[in-house]
Amino acid sequence: MDRLPPLLYWSSLNSRQKEIYKKTAEHLFRLKRSVSFPPLPAEDADEVVRALHKDHPELFYVDFWSCFKTVSPLSGNCQGLIFSFLLPDSFITAGVHKAEESIQEMRQRMRGVPRAGLYRAIAKEMAKDITYKAEDSGNALLYHSIYGAMTSGSSVCEGISKLYLLYCQHMGLPCALVVGTLNGEDHAWNMIESGGRLMYIDVTNQVTAMDCFGMTGIGMTMSAERLRLLGYAWDLPRVR
Repeated sequence: MDRLPPLLYWSSLNSRQKEIYKKTAEHLFRLKRSVSFPPLPAEDADEVVRALHKDHPELFYVDFWSCFKTVSPLSGNCQGLIFSFLLPDSFITAGVHKAEESIQEMRQRMRGVPRAGLYRAIAKEMAKDITYKAEDSGNALLYHSIYGAMTSGSSVCEGISKLYLLYCQHMGLPCALVVGTLNGEDHAWNMIESGGRLMYIDVTNQVTAMDCFGMTGIGMTMSAERLRLLGYAWDLPRVR
């Protein structure tokens, strides 16, 4: 992978999985909770769900953690997916509108910032607005999606990283969500493309630096080698 694809996890799927990915995404954006498709191995369906979850922060209302697979009793293959939503339908539209407003507001705040400085500038602005939530109480909507970061200004690392991904996607900046561990603890951050190189940025670190010291740290973009030295670990075959 020389450059970062617009949708990284989509690009890692095979052609059949991509068809299911596209069909499922279309259903979810139309607020349809179920989708059926030609039978495929259950592990392929799991790959599709993981890719959708990591590529599409705007699907904040989908409970990707509790997706149910409809399985053929004869073949054991998956024939469809059934999702739960984290918000009632009547509230989803308001949440989508809030996301659109948040994107437009960040675009306004980035006016005049050179493209080369956008990654850093977006992270700095987020650090001003968001408080890190050390204990998430298992609330997927508020702390593991972009919803809490947008509406209450509080989130764990996953919500922060997804919101950063959303902003970058809508400003045409290559970006992807990375999920792994930091010193053995579950963690999420982002991969970006800077100066022709694949680099990493942990916006949560900038948020916590702002919380603790009233300022953002320096050296916000890091190489894969630097991350490993700092105790980060992630799925290397999928994300370098």
